Amino acid sequence: MSEGEAKHPGLLIDFVVVGGGIAGLGCAIALRKIGHNVTVLEKLTTEERYALPVGGIRIPPNGTKILSHWGLEEEIKKVSVTSTHIHVHAYQSGHFFGSHQWDQEMLDEAGGEYLFMPHNDLYRIILDRATELGANIRTGVEVASVNIDDHEDDPQYTAILTTGERISGDVIVGADSRWSRLQRFVEGSDVWDNAPLRCVTYHCLIPTQLLDQDPDLSFLDREGAGVFVWMGDNRTFTCYPAGKDYFALHYSHMPESQPEGFFASKEELLSVLGDADPRIRKIVSFAGPTISRIPAKIVDPLEQWVHPSGRLVLVGEAAHPLPFGALQAGAMALEDAAVLAKLFSHLASADQIAPFLFAFQDLREARCARVATSEAFNLYWMMLPDGAEQRERDARMRGNVAEGRTVIGSIEREGASQWESVKEMFAYDAEDAADDWWVKWGLLREAAKQNALTEDAAASVASLNISVS
Repeated sequence: MSEGEAKHPGLLIDFVVVGGGIAGLGCAIALRKIGHNVTVLEKLTTEERYALPVGGIRIPPNGTKILSHWGLEEEIKKVSVTSTHIHVHAYQSGHFFGSHQWDQEMLDEAGGEYLFMPHNDLYRIILDRATELGANIRTGVEVASVNIDDHEDDPQYTAILTTGERISGDVIVGADSRWSRLQRFVEGSDVWDNAPLRCVTYHCLIPTQLLDQDPDLSFLDREGAGVFVWMGDNRTFTCYPAGKDYFALHYSHMPESQPEGFFASKEELLSVLGDADPRIRKIVSFAGPTISRIPAKIVDPLEQWVHPSGRLVLVGEAAHPLPFGALQAGAMALEDAAVLAKLFSHLASADQIAPFLFAFQDLREARCARVATSEAFNLYWMMLPDGAEQRERDARMRGNVAEGRTVIGSIEREGASQWESVKEMFAYDAEDAADDWWVKWGLLREAAKQNALTEDAAASVASLNISVS
């Protein structure tokens, strides 16, 4: 994909996007690039968003190629590092199992790089781009409800703020996170809250210069931007460079009960590490006073992403929640935005709106389900409880390294290696998938509609001739 000059559709409409995170702002960029009008409604102020301890974000090639297409490659490169390795350790002993190096040929074929950066830097770049393109970004406004009135003479699709203000558009996009209010409106139930707890994930950034003070942490290389993973009994710890000045950490474990609130102290995190490799404790000791603490859940796929009216659609985590800190979370939001805009680049009449939104779900749900399954497997694999399956996993990794293979290269999942699954995820091109749909189904629908109009016109002429004679 290349940025190029975006072609505007024959009909331009108004989108109201509820939620101003990566998914919502991504939709604003993609839709504005093709000329549609976009208003984004975000509950938090910009200052409140920047104040959150949101940590780092990993964007694999399937996401970075979209950012490049949006003209953001240069800005992203300034704040990110390119990942080349994964290093795998045992959680308690610190035993080093081995490394995996990303295959450069595979990355070249995928058309993008695997980048790490602070989440707030990505947010700032996307916010600036959406604003530059003319999206109306309203922060510090909360959507209390939506109103879908399909009255034939005067249909209204409206987001209603807590202040009573009403913002109407032709399409409402629910990009309001895994705790989505609009998801409940579309699905009819609270999907996230009803899902069982898988684990709790702690997440934060640590300045690299602090880690440099401890010689025991010199193994945390910056040049190769390695991901350092420790796998343990119902727990896992991950650490990676987020840009040039920070390291991000993720720690997941299964607590006896779900703690209240979304923030924790460093002292709490240290207390739940258990019998960890001493180097993990040293890394955490440099964390700031406030750390994000988010429940991680494995959510069954939603049945409905689109309201029956065909004028409200869910995107991002509102449509397909992933465990907090999932590798593909940011990329899935970017893919959603790219596909939605590609479909609406063909908009020529209002009667296409609902079919395009239902096509969006058809295009995305299988892809997102595969990603969700992969992320759930990765979490399960890294958190295997002590026992036969864990011992078999560890023996396999040792065998891989002894035989000169990548440490994770032959871990089997559903008949294919875990590494083969990763390659398939990275190579996916969201816009190509949307183009394929248009060629196979969109144009076919338009031709059928045109044929029906022609037949109706011919019937009308025939009827007129009969009445005249």
